[in-house]
Amino acid sequence: YELILEEKLYLSIRTKVLMD
Repeated sequence: YELILEEKLYLSIRTKVLMD
C-alpha cells in the first residue's frame, strides 16, 4: 500500500486549501 501517494495527495489538498 502506497503511503507516500496518500501523503502527497494530502499535501496537495492542503496546499490547494491554503492558496484558495
